[in-house]
Amino acid sequence: MHRDRLTYSLAALWGMAEATVFFIVPDVLLSRVALTNRRLALLACLWATAGAVVGGIVVWILGDQNPEPIRSLFAGIPAINSSMIAAVNAQIIEHGAAAVFIGP
Repeated sequence: MHRDRLTYSLAALWGMAEATVFFIVPDVLLSRVALTNRRLALLACLWATAGAVVGGIVVWILGDQNPEPIRSLFAGIPAINSSMIAAVNAQIIEHGAAAVFIGP
């Protein structure tokens, strides 16, 4: 039971971190867990998703209030550059929330 809670907490935090600035996806953890416990892994996927939603909302709010520091922060993440950020911004302007399904 304690292991389950720890796994769920780690998955949620990792999902939130990946939605903000941590560039390693929680699939690393989830795949490792899935090798030993499928049920735990499936529930951890839900927790990682919930964490990612929270992280996405935080980034959205911060970016809406003051976008330049967020752009600068994201431009410093490995494999992200200003042109990618501009392309995603254009997708959001053109498609609104549906841009999430296009994929940056």
